[in-house]
Amino acid sequence: MATELTQHEEVFAQKFFECSNASDAFRAAYNTANMKPSTIHRRAHSLRTREKVIARVAELNAASQREVLWSRAKSIEVLADIALKDTDKAGNDIKATEKISAIRELNSMHGWKSETVDNVSSDGSMSPDKLSDEDLAQSISDLLGNDEKKH
Repeated sequence: MATELTQHEEVFAQKFFECSNASDAFRAAYNTANMKPSTIHRRAHSLRTREKVIARVAELNAASQREVLWSRAKSIEVLADIALKDTDKAGNDIKATEKISAIRELNSMHGWKSETVDNVSSDGSMSPDKLSDEDLAQSISDLLGNDEKKH
């Protein structure tokens, strides 16, 4: 038989769900101005371990997870519509660039996006193929702090 939470217990459960700190949740739910920190901690722990409070926090977690999953599923649905259809719900044409962007975003959401890193400077000055072997050896020597020049 499920027991209703008091107003204080409900506030505590919601705040505990938000911050995962029983003492902070207790402070939000109750007047703690004249309480010692040890009293707040003890009472918060006691409240956090009550069956009905545990059940309420679990309900809040489940509802949050459903909302996140729905949100992701809805995003996929909308992006798939853009990628696969020629017109939107209002009858407007969907541009090829919008389709490509939707496909890229879907790929990213599924972890299929690969990043390309270009390690060449824009002016080519940092390209290793422009250095002679001697210049490269000297640069390495300089970086290592060797004052000797080997040619």
